[in-house]
Amino acid sequence: MSYRFTSPAEAAELLKSDTKTAIIDVRDSDYIGGHITGCIHSPSGSFESDVDKLVKKLKDVPVVIVHCALSQQRGPSCARRYAAAREATDSKSDQDILVLRGGFTAFQAQYKDDPALVEGWSKEIWQSTY
Repeated sequence: MSYRFTSPAEAAELLKSDTKTAIIDVRDSDYIGGHITGCIHSPSGSFESDVDKLVKKLKDVPVVIVHCALSQQRGPSCARRYAAAREATDSKSDQDILVLRGGFTAFQAQYKDDPALVEGWSKEIWQSTY
C-alpha cells in the first residue's frame, strides 16, 4: 500500500462530495493561520506516536489526504508512515491515501474564501509568510 499525489482541485471535489474523506494536517508550528475545514491536526514531530491511533480512527474512511505546508517532505513522509501502519493491520477495507500537491499553501491560495473548505485563514500570516 502506498500513496499518490492529488491536486487541490481534486481534494476540494472530494471534500464537497458524498465520499467520506479525512484530512490529516501534519504541519507543526506553521499550522497557525488557517487549515482545511474539519482536518485532524497531527504534527509531524509527534506523528510516529499518533499514527496507530489515526489508522484505527480512520479505518473505515475510504479517502485519507495528508498534507503539510508544501507537501514536499513532511506530508509524503507521514503518508508513507500512515500507509505502512495501515498495512500492518488486518483491515479489509480499501483506502486511498493521498498527499495534497503543493500542501496547504496551494490549497489556501485557491480556496481561502470558501468556509466549507478553509477555516481560520489569516491574511496577515499568508501575505507575510508565503
